[in-house]
Amino acid sequence: MAHRKFLDYYRNTALFILNLVVLLVIVNAALYVMFRVNDARTHVSEAERIARIHNNPELRRVYPDLDAQSIHQLMQETWSRAYGYEPFTQFRERPFTGRFVNVSEAGYRLSKNQGPWPPDPENYNVFVFGGSTTFGYGLPDSQTVASYLQDYLAAHASADVRIYNFGRGSYVSEQERVLFEELLLSGLVPDLALFIDGLNEFAFPAGPAETERLKALFGAPASTLDRWRWIQRLPMTRLARYMRRSATAALTSGPRIDRRNLEPTAAFDDGKYRDPEVIARVIERYFQNKDLIGAVADSRGVSAVFVWQPIPLYKYDLNYHLFARSDFGSNFFARYGYAYVARRIAQDPPGRSFLWCADIQESLKEPLYVDKVHYTARMSRLFAATIAEQMLERGLIPVHTAHTPRG
Repeated sequence: MAHRKFLDYYRNTALFILNLVVLLVIVNAALYVMFRVNDARTHVSEAERIARIHNNPELRRVYPDLDAQSIHQLMQETWSRAYGYEPFTQFRERPFTGRFVNVSEAGYRLSKNQGPWPPDPENYNVFVFGGSTTFGYGLPDSQTVASYLQDYLAAHASADVRIYNFGRGSYVSEQERVLFEELLLSGLVPDLALFIDGLNEFAFPAGPAETERLKALFGAPASTLDRWRWIQRLPMTRLARYMRRSATAALTSGPRIDRRNLEPTAAFDDGKYRDPEVIARVIERYFQNKDLIGAVADSRGVSAVFVWQPIPLYKYDLNYHLFARSDFGSNFFARYGYAYVARRIAQDPPGRSFLWCADIQESLKEPLYVDKVHYTARMSRLFAATIAEQMLERGLIPVHTAHTPRG
């Protein structure tokens, strides 16, 4: 009797499991077909994308020298590149070769008249650090801040200036400090290290951009990701991810910006990015990193210069911003944080190696950004010229004079 009950239990359990597996297979097959149909329906062909660019007057205005095909290629090369892993800094720009965007194996983006690698000690070598605005997202190699800076400095310096653009998307000052130290440890010592910061310090107030993903990775049980990696490819998993994203977007989405509300106390701003404790913590973190970088630079005989960059949310008329139609997200911290920084440096000037460039766009009535936060070529050139002028005025680079022949 017990044997028969066990067989009945086993049979029913096996049948239930079989039906469950069949159901899961059917559901996944149905979802697979649905996603394939939806992907095909929403797929935009190359020709259609180019046509949209051609008919987008805003993009054509910020890229006046490029045709639709070239704009499309530039955007592809800018945004299709995934980060690569790097010890200590978490992530880096991957090596890349394109028509407009080129990143070396050593990790720097190419500039005009790019110097050799390793740097020639006979040259005046400048390592530039910063985020995506420094890297030059949305711009060709020849139109980045670093490229224009090389032009300006080369025209005045008493040595052969060579710029190395180590700007990387989403980088904050901690990562720049670590990257600078790693280069020094590798025996790569520049004459001058230039750090361009501001926006990302506030955009990522909790630390480097990938911190939360890494915390989730290390919070998972050992080998969980490897053991269940195949689950990530199931259509049901894709549906779950879609539902989670939709729910998160519904809970966190901000209102769309009305251009009539672009004054400093805009109605769409609910005040959540004005937290003085967060702003104070970000500012203190930056200046501590600045001091640490300066100390390390001094120990290796490197001149360190720190630049506070311009952003669209500080002293710029957003009525001329072609892409300010939706929420700027955590970048709004910078809208208020910049005013705190301005007051701090007015009360306690950080020295001649700190260049305040945040308000260089205040009187300009024209589009200066190719998207929400990245510079146009015009803005990139203006920013580079401002940096160069301040460095020359303050004697931060060796200057060509009648008594110091170049070359």
